[in-house]
Order: sequence, then C-alpha cells, then structure tokens
Amino acid sequence: MNDKQDRLEAVMHRKLRALPEIQAPAGLAAEVMRRLAAPEARPWWRCPWMDWPGLAQIISAAGMSVVVGGACYWRDSLVAVGRSWSGRIPGISAFGHETWMIGQTLANVLGDFLAAARFPWLAGAAVVVASAYLGVIGVGAVFWQVMARERGSAK
Repeated sequence: MNDKQDRLEAVMHRKLRALPEIQAPAGLAAEVMRRLAAPEARPWWRCPWMDWPGLAQIISAAGMSVVVGGACYWRDSLVAVGRSWSGRIPGISAFGHETWMIGQTLANVLGDFLAAARFPWLAGAAVVVASAYLGVIGVGAVFWQVMARERGSAK
C-alpha cells in the first residue's frame, strides 16, 4: 500500500509541476493589504468595549452604574409609571404587557434578594456590576445594529 501511495504522489507531483504558473489579479495584493488595515482604521467607539481607552471605559461603566442604580432606587416609581402607561398607550399588546410583567417580577426578585442579603452593600455592588456589564452588552448590540443599518444604506 505504501508503494502505491508513493507512485501516486510522484505522478501527482509531475503533473502539478507541468502546469503553468497562475498569476494573481493585478489589484489583489493592494486589496488584501487594504482589508487587513481596515480594522485598525476604525474609531475607538466602533471597537469592542474592552479595546476602548481606559477613560472611556470608566466613564461608560460609571454611566451604566448610575442608570442601573437609579432604576433600582426608583423601582417603585418606575413600576407605577409603567402601569399607568400600559393602559394609555394603544400600541401595547399582550406581548408587551407580559414582557412588562416579567421585568416587574425580576425587579421584585432583585429587591427581595437585596433585602434578604447578609451584606446588602456587597450584593448591591454585585448587582450593579452585573447590570452594568449586561447593559454595556445591550448598548453595544444596539449601536452595532444602528451602524450596520447605516453602513448598509450607505452602499
């Protein structure tokens, strides 16, 4: 079997050596170099969050923490506003109502967890960090969709 493979390899090698050399298209090298350099030319806010400058990461994390902390602090007010709006806005469907109820339930569970925690400041800090992390992912996904839509309409 090994002798058969060696002969086949020798035949293939001769056949391939006999073929003429294929030339690459004229602009291929320039296009490859342009595409390789394209990710480096992006502005920082189009890069992944971990690649942002340190100050921008700190500011965005602080902003998300303020938003999440404010939502936790004014949770009861937000629930009351949501209940009053859900009856007045005609576009709210059954799906929207159910989604609101799930969010309200999760907020109540979070409130009960913070109230029952042995070290509430530590639990609160963990919730703020996790919420900020998830918020950054959500904001990044929204920006990604907006930028992809703008890029698609520009072409």
